Amino acid sequence: MNFSNGYDPDKAPPYRIVMREPAVKRFALAHDLALPAAAALLLAHMAQRAGAANDLHRGVLQRSPVDAAALDALAVQVFPA
Repeated sequence: MNFSNGYDPDKAPPYRIVMREPAVKRFALAHDLALPAAAALLLAHMAQRAGAANDLHRGVLQRSPVDAAALDALAVQVFPA
């Protein structure tokens, strides 16, 4: 998946929309995360992959126990190409 093909974190769906996705709900349960935290983590990961991460995104990712490969797999499910 090419994360730099137009992903703009300023135009990304709000986390409350992203957290309605069934894949995000399953991901949150599997990784023992609160649903808003899982959604914020996914959006921060997408911003980082697009090269558009700010300090807030980097802070979310630094506190995360989830590896990038798991977030890549989730991104493919939530944002299909």
